[in-house]
Amino acid sequence: MKPEDINQVLEKHRQWLLDHTQGTRANLSEADLSGADLSGANLSGANLSGADLHGVNLYRANLSGAYLRGANLREAKNVWSICPIGSRGDTLVAVKHETGLMFMTGCFWGNEEDLIQSINRDHPNDIHGRNYHVAIEFLKMLAEEKIE
Repeated sequence: MKPEDINQVLEKHRQWLLDHTQGTRANLSEADLSGADLSGANLSGANLSGADLHGVNLYRANLSGAYLRGANLREAKNVWSICPIGSRGDTLVAVKHETGLMFMTGCFWGNEEDLIQSINRDHPNDIHGRNYHVAIEFLKMLAEEKIE
């Protein structure tokens, strides 16, 4: 997609997020967004399944409720993912923000502290909880190494 097309889709999505009777929910499934600068973009609730996000900059992007299954995040900037993980075999995504990493998995979107509370509540002392804890530490390590 051309940058102006992406901006138009995101503007309509912004309008939809403010008032579901206005604008249009972003459906970027299978879209070629490679190399796009989506830093600060509000992609909450957007369908990005199968999208080519190769080399995309997602710094400060809001991925709350975004659907990323099958999206290509290879060499994306300021975002890291691990999959499959958890009882549903989902993807755990970490996005760099000014205040630290924000995490998304399934319908969860929040900071590390909130994610750990959710994991401890939903997966106390089971393999999924242990895997999430290790994955969080690994994603934090990757984020420290690759500052963009």
